[in-house]
Amino acid sequence: MTVGLQGDLLAAADILAVFTGRLMRPPETRAKVLDNEGHAVPVLCMDIESDSPTRGVIHVERPYAFGQQAEAEAEARRLKAGELVTVQAPITGLRLLVPNAVTVSAADPTRKDIA
Repeated sequence: MTVGLQGDLLAAADILAVFTGRLMRPPETRAKVLDNEGHAVPVLCMDIESDSPTRGVIHVERPYAFGQQAEAEAEARRLKAGELVTVQAPITGLRLLVPNAVTVSAADPTRKDIA
């Protein structure tokens, strides 16, 4: 997985993580509900196999603005399974899934490097 950071190190919202990998299957569009009233936006969803030695899977969601369903669907049709893609995303919204943890233990609360 090629992971890079771009942006102002003082403004975390401006720092972009960069991932590269191959689309595992054709992307699809879905709807992401934003509130209790059912307002939703289109989201382009895809899984990529990273180009890292471990070949980890990265699930990517690219939200579009309200009313841009056609644009999201066009992008889904344009991208093909097996295609090499590069994804940029702000680090403030990244989530990490660890499905195979071997151990979990309490951290030392006196450590100064843990907030």
